[in-house]
Amino acid sequence: MSAGGRWDMINDHCNYSNWHKTVQLDNSLLKKLVKAITEAKAQITEWEWDHTKPCPYDLPASMVTMAKVKRQLAEEDLKKEKECANPTSSTMMLSGMLIEGLEIEVIQRGLSTDVKMSKVTIFQETSIQKCCTTLLHRIHNFHETQVIHLPALCEHLEAVD
Repeated sequence: MSAGGRWDMINDHCNYSNWHKTVQLDNSLLKKLVKAITEAKAQITEWEWDHTKPCPYDLPASMVTMAKVKRQLAEEDLKKEKECANPTSSTMMLSGMLIEGLEIEVIQRGLSTDVKMSKVTIFQETSIQKCCTTLLHRIHNFHETQVIHLPALCEHLEAVD
């Protein structure tokens, strides 16, 4: 059997496995739905008899959002600034670096979807180019901050390059 034949056979097996999963998807989802309905009914009747139990209609309130993370990091920065009588230089604090990294990731995701557009006008191309330049500048600033806060990472990155 040649390499192409082996490749085709592996492809056939994988395609059959995927097809089988797709065909059996309705049975699997039906079983999960029946189980979920019985569990939900049990939770509802349990809550109706005893209101001290958690309400099944309320969503959990412990959702972490980006705004909450930023607020928590800002509060930590404020606490550190109050504790420190000798303030550091005007460099970005560690929490600011983390927030900057998260914002860079968001911009990169948005930019990658813009770049993947099939038909782009000259204006769109120009705005994408400007966004790339701004993003590159932010990444360079982020790397400079990394050198301050994470010197071991800098040594590792130099070894990798």
